[in-house]
Amino acid sequence: LRHLGRQTLFLSCSSDPKVRSYGFYRHLGWVHDGGTDEAGDHILVLKPAG
Repeated sequence: LRHLGRQTLFLSCSSDPKVRSYGFYRHLGWVHDGGTDEAGDHILVLKPAG
């Protein structure tokens, strides 16, 4: 997606630390942007390295 000009990627992920995806995405560098979606999940963003 970055080669198409997308600088910041985002996804929603469970806000429950007991759920595997919570740690998985954060370990890969995704960070909570402070927002939540309609299901109460955290909005995570991945910004370009560098």
